[in-house]
Amino acid sequence: NLSTSNFTVIGGTRYTATGGGRILSGWYNNWLLGHWNNNTEDYYAEGWVTDPYAGGSDTNWRVYAGTGNISGDSYSFYVNGNLNAGPNNGGNLGPNRFAIGSYGGGEYSTAEFSFLLAYNRVLSDAEIIQNYNAYKSRFGLK
Repeated sequence: NLSTSNFTVIGGTRYTATGGGRILSGWYNNWLLGHWNNNTEDYYAEGWVTDPYAGGSDTNWRVYAGTGNISGDSYSFYVNGNLNAGPNNGGNLGPNRFAIGSYGGGEYSTAEFSFLLAYNRVLSDAEIIQNYNAYKSRFGLK
């Protein structure tokens, strides 16, 4: 349960068909990282950190990282090691358990999921990049 502590979550995911829902989300709260409603590059932490419908819909692999500094009310979102949104106060909570491929018995995805890393602290930009560099070759990313 990272809903009330500082956190970083990193995951490698992609849609494999159109019409997908969530791939990485909270089980007991409304939190998602990366994919939502057939869109990529979205981050919701009981509040939008990115603009809804931030990315298009495709089947490309991406390594997403979402951070939450609960005490400082600051959330950031990274795509393939690059800061995409934040830091801002658009979020409210971190994930409480994880659901992979759906949310609350709905919003199912036709997708592939490679890995999930969860930290109970906010990683630095350098640490986010270090994690991205450790996984990017698995997906043919640069």
